[in-house]
Amino acid sequence: MPSTAYLRRLYTLYAPVYDLAFERLMAPARRRAIARLGLADGDRVLIVGGGTGQDLPHLPGGVRVTFGDVTPLMLTIARRRAARLGREVAFVELDATDLPFEDESFDAVLLHLIVAVVEDPVAVVGEAARVVRRGGRVSVFDKFAPDDGPLPPLLVRLNRLTKWIATYVTRRIGPLLAGAGLERVEESGYGPGGLFRIVTARRS
Repeated sequence: MPSTAYLRRLYTLYAPVYDLAFERLMAPARRRAIARLGLADGDRVLIVGGGTGQDLPHLPGGVRVTFGDVTPLMLTIARRRAARLGREVAFVELDATDLPFEDESFDAVLLHLIVAVVEDPVAVVGEAARVVRRGGRVSVFDKFAPDDGPLPPLLVRLNRLTKWIATYVTRRIGPLLAGAGLERVEESGYGPGGLFRIVTARRS
C-alpha cells in the first residue's frame, strides 16, 4: 500500500502536468459538489488534499478558505492560482490523516479526489468529521465501488495496478461515512459508468 511519503514523491512528479490532465475534465463535478454545500458569506471552508487549487475558482467569494496539501509543489501552484483569482487563502502543508486543527473548526470540508488516493481513508474521513462543526457538511468527490454486494472482479484486478499510480477503485464511501458519524444527504454519479461519485454528507 503506497505510503504518505510515496504519494508526496509521486504528486511532486504529477504537479507540473496535473492541471493540463484533469482541470477541464473535473471542473463540472467540482462546481456541482461545491454548489451543494450551500455556502454563505463568512463560512469557514477547509480543502484537504487540494492539489493545485482546482476547487478555488468554484468557491463563493465571501467564504474563508484554509487549503492543505501534503506536497509542497502542489501548494506552490495553488498559491499562484489564488493570487491570480485575487483570493485570500490560508495555506498549510498537512497530513490528511492528522489534521492540525481543533474540533469543529470549520463549517464545511472538501475531500475532492483524495479519499481514493490516501493510504488510510478511514482516518481521512474521520478527521474531516472531527474538524467540521455539528450540522456542517463534508463534500466528497472521488472514485468509489458500489456500497452493496461483492466487488466487481474487473475492479479488483484493476485496483492492483491503479493503487501504485495513486488511486484505488475498490473503496466504498458508505462505510467510510458511517464510521465517521456522517450522514449522506445527497449523491450522484459522474463520468463513464458513474465510477466517480459526488457525495454531500452532514455531521449530526
